[in-house]
Amino acid sequence: MRPPHPIRAGFRLPAALRPLAGAALALLLGACAAPGPAPDDSDTPATPDPSFAPPAPPPAPRDTGPRPPAQATRTIVFVWDGLRPDAINADDAPNLVALRDRGVWFADHHATFPTLTMINAASLATGSYPAGNGFWGNTLWAPGASGTDAAGRPIDFRQPVFTEDWAVLDALDRAANGRLLRVPTLFEIAQQAGLRTAVVGKSGPAFLQDRKRGGIVIDENAVFPLELAEQLRRAGLALPRNTPIAHGGQPALSPDNGNPTAQAPVVTVTQRGGIASADPTDSSGPRATEANKALLKLYLDRVLGVRAPDLSLIWLREPDSTEHSYGPGSANARLALRAQDERLGELLAKLGELGLATTTNVIVVSDHGHSSVAGSPALFPPRAIVGGKLDGIAADGWPVSGEARTADLIARARLGIAAFDGAGCMTSAMAGQRRNGSNVYPLLFDATGALCGQPRTPYQTRSYRVPASLPPNAVVIAANGGAEYFYVPSGDSALVRKLASFLQTREEYGALFVAARHGKLPGTLPMSAVRLEAEGDAANADGSTATAPRGTQPALRTPDLVASFDYDASARVGSLPGSINASFFNSRGMHGSFSPVDVHNTLVAAGPSFRAGTVVQQPSGNVDVAPTVAWLLGLRMPRADGRVLFEALARPPSGVGAPGVTAGTLAPPPATGLRFALPTSADGADLDRAKTGRHETGLSYKDLKQSDGRVLRYFDQAKVLRK
Repeated sequence: MRPPHPIRAGFRLPAALRPLAGAALALLLGACAAPGPAPDDSDTPATPDPSFAPPAPPPAPRDTGPRPPAQATRTIVFVWDGLRPDAINADDAPNLVALRDRGVWFADHHATFPTLTMINAASLATGSYPAGNGFWGNTLWAPGASGTDAAGRPIDFRQPVFTEDWAVLDALDRAANGRLLRVPTLFEIAQQAGLRTAVVGKSGPAFLQDRKRGGIVIDENAVFPLELAEQLRRAGLALPRNTPIAHGGQPALSPDNGNPTAQAPVVTVTQRGGIASADPTDSSGPRATEANKALLKLYLDRVLGVRAPDLSLIWLREPDSTEHSYGPGSANARLALRAQDERLGELLAKLGELGLATTTNVIVVSDHGHSSVAGSPALFPPRAIVGGKLDGIAADGWPVSGEARTADLIARARLGIAAFDGAGCMTSAMAGQRRNGSNVYPLLFDATGALCGQPRTPYQTRSYRVPASLPPNAVVIAANGGAEYFYVPSGDSALVRKLASFLQTREEYGALFVAARHGKLPGTLPMSAVRLEAEGDAANADGSTATAPRGTQPALRTPDLVASFDYDASARVGSLPGSINASFFNSRGMHGSFSPVDVHNTLVAAGPSFRAGTVVQQPSGNVDVAPTVAWLLGLRMPRADGRVLFEALARPPSGVGAPGVTAGTLAPPPATGLRFALPTSADGADLDRAKTGRHETGLSYKDLKQSDGRVLRYFDQAKVLRK
């Protein structure tokens, strides 16, 4: 059983430090990775293990081992959203390469699956997996919550909700009786110890680090506390446009405030019928450069230089935003990388100017990798783009395929399942153009508005919004890009089995993970195998994480089934390898899957606490960032799943030896007797007659054994084979 060779890894970190003492701002979390070999997309899963013992080692007591140093060392975590380690190079990221070379490069770093921003934001905040921290994102279903978004608009929580919004997170936290995250965060622990903290950056993941606002928080939508917002306003500085909404109308913004955190528009290419997508050949620049400049400048000038927080976390949305639009292998994605590296240069220069460079740790981490959205080029040949228009088939062209709308596929299959995903009528230029130029999802028009709500609306898939009253055969889908969550309100295990079997027949989908309450299903893995399911006394029988008697509060359920889309880790699009199928979002880049390209992210650390010029080959993960930062601050996180990365420290405690690593693969019993449907037909009419109907899943992992006997498991990929 051959484990995959990891591509260069990344790592994200939560922030926390002193309480109300002075609230500081979040700073540096990025990604720095040296180029590495392409992942091994081996199509040889392990022989199924009939016993299929519990796949993840049981948690060991965590409040043991060496004591952290008595003196805290200032630490800045800089998150570069979506930074692939193999994208880093000296031309586009000279500051990051220099930081990596003088510090520690973690060559086998892992994101938490599903490889989504908010899932990994929670892991960076708590050092825990979803099974421990209880949080699901980016999009989840919580029909019992209520509230408004950061712009003050009411949210319909009957529909799955996107959580990259501080006000949405507040509403969910209220629904969970203040336990949206079920374990303490790094920021909370630091603030309780009297440390000053600051968070700045992307709406949602930055705020989640300090959702209780014990320190300074500068979000793309708001500034906390109000006193800081008023101070910045009096200084004549532009504030995030929605700041007054967060504070009951205060402070009043100046007439020329504008929208300093707005993103640049997307340059598009048009297909037949007028459906548009981003133009991957464009090189006009990344989407969030000006917004990121504005956020970082507030931190450097008004937080770091004035308040000198003990702990900062900066989360900037590039290169991810540009990768989603144009693809990770595009020219604009490289320009986004260059822009992020300039922000890192500004941070390092400011530390030098303030005399803090030799006394501050800087950690650059990414939340996840990033893949191109594309179907099989044998089924959907890439197309040339000429003069802003789609042209003929070209071997070096660009994909016009890879996306699927699951609710629509289920409806067309007539399974007796009523599927809803919360979205209205939709079109996507990435939904699949066949070799003959026809679309998998034909372009239609709703002349009267009966289907889409607006007359003469073009659509490829109709509305699947969640109704006020759900039928007994309902399935609610939270579409998340490279992975999707399936909720079965009735709890009917037979319905879950039918759903899993259908997804196994569709070649767009990859590994499936099923909640324990539904038993073992052929060809699937239990959610507990990858630490997704609520554990112990935190879990109710239905997998919810309610903390009060049932009926007295809305429960935040775990899904009944989680599906990764399938992928080809070696398929090259533009300048980088790695493609995935994905949700119906009209995106050229996506993540969330169990592809090694999405899983292996970036982690670099440099400063007085870290070794110099070191490459760590042992596996690490985003769950390890918070425990490590806590150690640097003289603190501990006893409820974290992750570990302190002692092998990277300049002065590790005595008695801590090098961890041992063993690799393996888990393979459940296969599903057989299936008829596989090609993605060239949305109604399942095109069968893959070259295959006999056997569906196998292999989950590749590495176990790391510490000197204290504790074993931690890191997941490299989950791959499905259809035979």
